[in-house]
Amino acid sequence: MQSNNQQAYDRGVTVFSPDGRLYQVEYAREAVKFGSPTVGVCGASTVVLASRGRQRSPLVEPDSIEKLHDLDGRLGVGSAGHVADARRLVDFARRYAQHERLRYGEPPGVEPVAKAVADRVQESTQTGGTRPFGTALLVGGVTDDGPRLYQIDPSGTPDAWRAAAVGSGAGDIRAYLEDEYADGLDREAALSLALRALSAGTDDELSPPQLDVAVLDDAGFEAFDRDRRAAALDDADLPASFRPSRRRWGSRSCPGSRSHARSDRRRSPQRPAGPRADDPRRRGRRRGPPRGLRRRRLPETPRRPPSVAGDRRLSRRRRRIARAPRRRGGR
Repeated sequence: MQSNNQQAYDRGVTVFSPDGRLYQVEYAREAVKFGSPTVGVCGASTVVLASRGRQRSPLVEPDSIEKLHDLDGRLGVGSAGHVADARRLVDFARRYAQHERLRYGEPPGVEPVAKAVADRVQESTQTGGTRPFGTALLVGGVTDDGPRLYQIDPSGTPDAWRAAAVGSGAGDIRAYLEDEYADGLDREAALSLALRALSAGTDDELSPPQLDVAVLDDAGFEAFDRDRRAAALDDADLPASFRPSRRRWGSRSCPGSRSHARSDRRRSPQRPAGPRADDPRRRGRRRGPPRGLRRRRLPETPRRPPSVAGDRRLSRRRRRIARAPRRRGGR
């Protein structure tokens, strides 16, 4: 399709394009990919949720940024994407769980809560004057049916998963889970798999201050403190191969950081020294591309159009006529 037709349909969240697409919902999915990753793994009798946050500044308290939320003591939610949108949906899920407990006298299961939240997300995609939620959720818990894990995307679709991942690097994490997941994992094996999968989707090393871990079992929702997170990382025994380096030739940067990654992209690979590298006559010369490939500087003042030059010639002719001596008694 042409770009003009796309602009005509991507302004309204309730308008379908001729090829059956909702552009605002697709934009919301792209917003989720920029969020920090969150992983969920179902074991034999547990559900493990793990998330890796981004430390914006050393002055920010790491515990103040919540990626894993406790709903009613039995169910948990992990989010990726816009934190404010996720908090709004978590509050809705908590109110729904309390309402169901007061109405029926027993806590709701994972599936009813996940579908209720998915309905709330789907309403925003067909209501004018609103925008889709820019977040994806992982709702998990252990009920009478066993451990259950649901994934909710910005379109409002609840899908049941045995192991899922949302956020940045979700494709790499999901590929690792497909290769390493097995049915009937115990608590420690599910926790180790979640941490190793989370490490497979990032280039940086996992650290306890940036990590959130929660385990849901028959006892309820259990969040790990910093000491337990450090112990879980040691027990997981993360190999160094899960943290590939993006360091390129000729770069002196430390792999993993954003600023150094950008500097690596700007730098070119180092060329081997030629036979004339030690020539004393070439010392002090400026190295660079050939003269024909160098970027030329633009003129500071643009050229005048031809009409201005024509006016200049006309003014010169008038001045010559004015300075010419007049004949007396001429015609």
